[in-house]
Amino acid sequence: MRIRSLYWKITLSLILFIVIIGLSNGVVLFQHLNQIHRLLFGEGWHEIASLLARSLEADLIANPRQPARQLLLGKTKPSREGMMLWCSPDGQVTDLSGDPVRLSGPLCRAIQQQTGIRVADGSQSPVASSWLRHFDWLAPLGAAAVRHDGQVVGAVIVTPSPRIAADLQKLHPEYGLLRLGWLLATISFAALILYYPLKRRIRQLAAGVAAMASGDFAFRISPQGRDELGQLSRQFNQMAGELERMRDALQDENNKRKRLMQNIAHDLGTPLTSIRGYIETLQMEDSRFSAEQIQYLQIIQGEADRLDRFIGDLTDLVQLDASAIRVKPALVELGGLFDQLMQRYHPGALNRQIKLESILASSSLSIITDPHRLGQILDNLLSNAMRVTPPGGRVCIESRGSASKVEIAVSDTGPGIAPEQQDRIFDRFYRTDSARTGEAGGSGLGLAIVKELTQLLGGSIQVESRLGAGARFTLVLPLELPMAE
Repeated sequence: MRIRSLYWKITLSLILFIVIIGLSNGVVLFQHLNQIHRLLFGEGWHEIASLLARSLEADLIANPRQPARQLLLGKTKPSREGMMLWCSPDGQVTDLSGDPVRLSGPLCRAIQQQTGIRVADGSQSPVASSWLRHFDWLAPLGAAAVRHDGQVVGAVIVTPSPRIAADLQKLHPEYGLLRLGWLLATISFAALILYYPLKRRIRQLAAGVAAMASGDFAFRISPQGRDELGQLSRQFNQMAGELERMRDALQDENNKRKRLMQNIAHDLGTPLTSIRGYIETLQMEDSRFSAEQIQYLQIIQGEADRLDRFIGDLTDLVQLDASAIRVKPALVELGGLFDQLMQRYHPGALNRQIKLESILASSSLSIITDPHRLGQILDNLLSNAMRVTPPGGRVCIESRGSASKVEIAVSDTGPGIAPEQQDRIFDRFYRTDSARTGEAGGSGLGLAIVKELTQLLGGSIQVESRLGAGARFTLVLPLELPMAE
């Protein structure tokens, strides 16, 4: 059964590495214990015990009435390396003076293995010779059974002296540091083995997310395994595929929309040219028409002009979408540009009793930008302001400059724009209510074109307005637009 969960993979891997660490430490420790064991028994503890037992058996033959422990006591001399114990046939261990010695399980089993005498486990009681506690886990002793008349009368036990025990005890911290270093090295190696594959897979996911954020929906991640990261990789690929299909579908729809707008602009332009030609012809013979008929011709002429502006807006949008508009930077004197705009809109302002003003911070103020596109932006803003301003109102265009930019503002005293509509007035085909646009309002494309042309010139535009207090559109442009290559 394959493990598919990343959690269980990590958990079982950690358990496996802990087992490996334990086994490794056990192997290292066992090797060191073997060395110590060989060191302890390299002195021939068991052989010494056997020789003493054989010698004691000979003495018992010569002196059968004397206790074996007393005979053993006469054979021993004080030694710095080792000491001797006596084990009776019933398993009681004493030193040669007769004082009892309680041994723990490993020592008791060692005596039983070497002599066949079962020694009672005294691990629950205090050990008479405290130095033996250091060797309970090593069983460092030699033992040999003593026989007389075919029966086991006891056993000789030879053990290292307290001096050797103290010397070996000094090695314990070194063994601890060795095991600690081995443990840390093994854990570090295990962490590296575990972390590297996960890090590589997570980096792939991070690269995929970054590619998607940059618009590269063709990026795919190589799914590895059936755990959570593998499932996430497959779901990421599926999501990327869906987004790529959606993007392609949107691009296709956008291309269709562009072609439709281009076709509409073209198909409307041809008959409109004919309509305007006939209107101009009829107006040349206005003496043949009554005043009412002449008024009708003027209405038709106005609607034809409005349709012509709409076709022009559609054409501009198609060119903007296709990035077909190329800016042509040149030196523009704002004073001259404002004079041209005033001359163009002054007759209409007089007819509608609107006060038209131009405020220029400096008569020498000029910028380097595309004069045609800047004129198109200001013309659109002024025409909107004139259309919404009631008789007796005011329309103003003003400018001011700084070290790096120029601000041009067009304000009116029309009905204003509601706050909830100000974020949407630059959207395509969005029109405010009739109080702002009037019955002869625009197509909803003018401000969208203004915003895109402003961005094309490296600037920005914002609106400030309150209902009943008019509106103010502020255009911010760089003082110098880089020349086209």
